[in-house]
Amino acid sequence: MTDFILNNKETSVNLRDGKATLKTIRETLHLRGSKEACGEGDCGACMVLLGESLGETLLQYRSVNSCLLPTGELSGKHIVTIEGLNQEKLSLIQEIFVKEFASQCGFCTPGFITAFTAYLLNTHDLGKDEAIQAVSGNMCRCTGYSSIKRALFAILKKLKVADFKKTKPGSSARINFLVKENILPTYFTDIHGRLKKIAQKTDKKTGKIIVGGGTDMVVQKNGTLPDEDLYFISQRKDLREIYTGDDECFIGGAVTFEELRNSKIMAKIFPEGKKVFQYIASLPIRNRATVAGNIINASPIGDMTVFFLAIDAILSLSDGTNKREVPLRNFFKGYKDIDKKDTEILEWIHFPIPEKNTHLHFEKVSKRKYSDIASVNTAIRIQTKKDVITEIGISAGGVSAIPLYLSQTCEFLKGKKIEMSIIEEAQKIADSEIAPISDIRGTEKYKRLLLRQLILAHFLELFPKKI
Repeated sequence: MTDFILNNKETSVNLRDGKATLKTIRETLHLRGSKEACGEGDCGACMVLLGESLGETLLQYRSVNSCLLPTGELSGKHIVTIEGLNQEKLSLIQEIFVKEFASQCGFCTPGFITAFTAYLLNTHDLGKDEAIQAVSGNMCRCTGYSSIKRALFAILKKLKVADFKKTKPGSSARINFLVKENILPTYFTDIHGRLKKIAQKTDKKTGKIIVGGGTDMVVQKNGTLPDEDLYFISQRKDLREIYTGDDECFIGGAVTFEELRNSKIMAKIFPEGKKVFQYIASLPIRNRATVAGNIINASPIGDMTVFFLAIDAILSLSDGTNKREVPLRNFFKGYKDIDKKDTEILEWIHFPIPEKNTHLHFEKVSKRKYSDIASVNTAIRIQTKKDVITEIGISAGGVSAIPLYLSQTCEFLKGKKIEMSIIEEAQKIADSEIAPISDIRGTEKYKRLLLRQLILAHFLELFPKKI
């Protein structure tokens, strides 16, 4: 039995944990405002809010794709569909969408309304760029997006910025403010207390198949996942932490991409991360995809995997009794073949905190700048002294059956002075280390060209005056 709050109603369903939430709310609970379209988390028509308690006073709401959300994940949480945002009259967001003609056929509109509501619940500031990013996971085939942008900006103008900034994301003050501004229904003010009661009768779900965010697993196992025995890593609250100690940074396996992107600790280590990581996926995918899931998935073009390869990350694995550590460099044995037992969980990723004269950089080329799988991606960790490379790590994805650490290229560059002739030689060595194949994301020749150019891009971005 899965117990949760659906909009304003305590709800229990006795369904398979792997059944998609979209199907549960449409077919079992008969709420059809969330639309079914791509089924792969690309379009946002199925967007819902997933709320959970964070301690005694805070609630966290995330915009997520219900087509990729297993029903078992709803246990003890608050799920909000467009029906749960509707009131007797149009909300402020709905009213302005109508006024600005931001809705035409209407199929995508519930997803846009839901996604922007999540933005107003979570943002620290009312910025235009962030507002657009909030709907990065929503597609519209009718409007051309200009009217939607106008609507978003008009909503921001309507809100009292000074009063908004006094409220903290997830706080009762933020929820009360949004209720007062006719954005949230009044029942939101009681949800935190009601979730505590739900939590008391929530059973932990155990199973053989470990699910992180499920953003790839649900797509790949769409037909069979509902019949699997599942264990949700999100239940491990201890693995949703990021902390430092003994000159190392530790990241829990259940940390999501968005939590990593917004981490103050990561901002100190990789200041460009907040900007760079937004290109990895759309916001609703980042809200669900976990760091451990990206690594265990063993995709040759896993963005986070490539980043952690470059910074010499170590994986901490546990089967509940025994623990062991594996350097990420040695984790991939072949295509989708990893050094992990079925009974093991990737609990932590940790790496040495880079010294002050260390630079980190990430590059990626994909068909769409945002929300797309890379054709080729690469990351670099480089330490210099008087223009001489003292330490370096370069990784690359999309150019082999596994995410690669370019060991020969790094060995060549170490001790060399940064200049164009050296980089050109490094490009040749990198080309000899890779074995790309032609596929839907590009030909072998194209991928080789991309990696050469992206290696150059690392140095152009980090050392523009030296090249």
